[in-house]
Amino acid sequence: MANTEQEINTHLPPELFLIHKQTKPNGLPILMSADTDCYTGFDTSLIVGYNEKSPFICSICKGLPRYPIELAKCGHVFCYDCISHVKGSLGDNGVRLPKNCPNCRSAFKKSDITFIEKSSMALFQIYAKYELRCPYECGHVSSPKEMIEHQTWKCKFRPVKCTSKGCHMVCADEQMETHLDNCPKRFVFCNKCRIPMIVNNKEHKCVSPSRNTVRCMQSLLCL
Repeated sequence: MANTEQEINTHLPPELFLIHKQTKPNGLPILMSADTDCYTGFDTSLIVGYNEKSPFICSICKGLPRYPIELAKCGHVFCYDCISHVKGSLGDNGVRLPKNCPNCRSAFKKSDITFIEKSSMALFQIYAKYELRCPYECGHVSSPKEMIEHQTWKCKFRPVKCTSKGCHMVCADEQMETHLDNCPKRFVFCNKCRIPMIVNNKEHKCVSPSRNTVRCMQSLLCL
């Protein structure tokens, strides 16, 4: 779609204008992956040369942690998100008991949870040497830290959600530009008052000097 002075498509509802500051060269927002598992561990099938004896496999999600932490008292490693959801049991008096390590049952508290790059640089360097294949099968291979950025922001095959309010389309990032250009819920500017509005709104209360309800020619052109 050609962007002209009379036809400017923002792709984003007004409340998101300031949130999506990162944009691609074509002006579209860099969308975050719609993958609901983006905080738990990487599936072990993605690890190049996977060894079942790896000390980094999280026993909760059975994956390689994206954000690995170490419990200070016992040294066991988990995903930050996984260990954060571990709850202490309730005692007979209804008081919640301390949390226990899922591996050895030793008690731990929030202050015992430390990201491995801060707790042990040697351990982190071993972790950083892992190589992972992109889960969206684009062929990209990188370290866990680089894979997080690739999978969340860069991979052209990653599933992303349409940013138009009320649209629930999820498709590959490389297909999203075409969808956004034709989304029936996308926002455009009124050619009279420059207010952003949904493209299929044929009329709105224009705040131009006359303050009359107008048929927005912009939205008609974009239908």
